[in-house]
Amino acid sequence: MLRSIENGSTDRLIEIRESLDFLGRFIPSAPAPAARHIDHLKGQVFVQLYGAIEYTIVELVKFSLDYISTLGLKISDLKHSLFGLVLDSEMESLRISNTKKWDKRGDLADKLEINGICSISNLLMPTDGKNFGKNQFKSVWRTFSITEPLFHDVSFQSSLSEIIVYRNKIAHGEYTSSSVGASKTIGDLYTRQSEVSRFCSYLISVFLDYLTNQKFKI
Repeated sequence: MLRSIENGSTDRLIEIRESLDFLGRFIPSAPAPAARHIDHLKGQVFVQLYGAIEYTIVELVKFSLDYISTLGLKISDLKHSLFGLVLDSEMESLRISNTKKWDKRGDLADKLEINGICSISNLLMPTDGKNFGKNQFKSVWRTFSITEPLFHDVSFQSSLSEIIVYRNKIAHGEYTSSSVGASKTIGDLYTRQSEVSRFCSYLISVFLDYLTNQKFKI
């Protein structure tokens, strides 16, 4: 279980480490500055690091929703925090309805009363749609009723924030990739790669325990 996600996450992190190994050959001794194209590639590492994190959590959520849906559980078998996912279509209909809001409320009540077999779309992501930072992970944890800590190491919160900031600044053109890369040593980037690797492994272990022990059941 989760082996394909683990392999996909590992592949992305190995690519980052191999890129750093390659770039390290072209980093001159201090105080000589690196060439701009080397700094550019160093800056791109933050985009890759965030990509590894997003891939891992998105695939874990998708797999979990598919897995829960295949078990033939009734709605009442699930922890109440998951009702927002199970009843997503009814809740969305209620949200956008103006003239038939009471009909939609009735539909929602009917689904709960019938207590049918739950089926959850794996396209749902219980976050606000922003980059996966502390608040987004907290939302996922709350929805799935995960009791483990958000992070394997609380100090990773600041590293994650930095990764998101640099990734967004580069992606939106506010910072050049080379300016970000020039502000970091190759050692800094190895450290971030190692931190992200441990975090992704932690995410996988949390969801593996959650699914194996069926902690989604009431």
